[in-house]
Amino acid sequence: LVVSNSTGAQIGGSDPTERNIFGYCSNSCIEVTGSGTSDVTIQGNYIGLGSDGITSLDSSFNTGTVRQALVIEDGADDIKIGGTAAGQGNSVEHSAYGAILAQDSNNISILGNRILYNFSNHSGITFGGVTNSIIGSSGSGKNIISGNLTYALNIINSSVSNAPSNNLTIEGNNIGVMGDNTTAFPNGQSVIVAEDSQEVLISDNKIQNSAPNPSNVGGWHGVELYGNPQSVSILGNSIYNNKLRGISLYGTSTPDNLDTDTGPNGGLNYPGYTSIVENGGDTDVVFTMDVPAGDYRVEFFSNDVADPDYPGEGQTFIGFANVTSSGLGNQEFAHTLTGINYDNLSLT
Repeated sequence: LVVSNSTGAQIGGSDPTERNIFGYCSNSCIEVTGSGTSDVTIQGNYIGLGSDGITSLDSSFNTGTVRQALVIEDGADDIKIGGTAAGQGNSVEHSAYGAILAQDSNNISILGNRILYNFSNHSGITFGGVTNSIIGSSGSGKNIISGNLTYALNIINSSVSNAPSNNLTIEGNNIGVMGDNTTAFPNGQSVIVAEDSQEVLISDNKIQNSAPNPSNVGGWHGVELYGNPQSVSILGNSIYNNKLRGISLYGTSTPDNLDTDTGPNGGLNYPGYTSIVENGGDTDVVFTMDVPAGDYRVEFFSNDVADPDYPGEGQTFIGFANVTSSGLGNQEFAHTLTGINYDNLSLT
């Protein structure tokens, strides 16, 4: 199905009688394209699934031009995939070349969908040259993005125009864990923000269980910044039980003196604690940072199991401190967390 240079199109709907079944597609199942295309709503459809919502209608035999199951490109604007009300989410599963590609397009919302079992090196959602868009929202807008062969989300430059992806929000999703918030269903790698992406907020997600796969060449981190992305905020997530690091700034490994290195997010040094003391009903934490002059938010997490790859991951968010660095070298700060008995404390 192709929507080209059209406005106001609706594909599917929240009522099961409005549902479309797409499968065995020789190219993309749905393609939304053209600078004259806007206000398109795609809801309640099964893409790669039979009418029972279980049977695979995969495209693994695809001999055509191999593309993602759902493609948005070439200037399309105001595209809604799923929604927050009952029945509005789509299921995009069993695609041989991944679930969703959005490229050189704007104002895209992807809410309340199931994106599972997709394979090849383009498994989950790819944004290339996309601006002012959201993937998920806390509560009923969360997407379930799990069981995909390689990455769940890949935020990169456009392969056509080389335009970066900017002003994006990735919020409230279950990545590598199912809708019950407990059952693990690993992706090969969870979230990659790469190339020249700017102003990306990654918040309130469960980003868990990235694991090696025989066909996966990814890094198996929870979140990896690669290339030269800047102003990427990673706040209040549960990043846990990934094969390697919870957060990786590619090309940086340990804090450097005066934080003079460059790279993703400026190669920013991570904080480290020097003491953790329970005091009455609170926990006093003393920590150090060696970062450029400016204001920073430091977040604190507890973990059921200590991560052997220091500085660890962040399973349960328990609080934050806003601090100001002088930029003159390693600086000590103190913060009091409400409560006690926090296991395997970590900071970011």
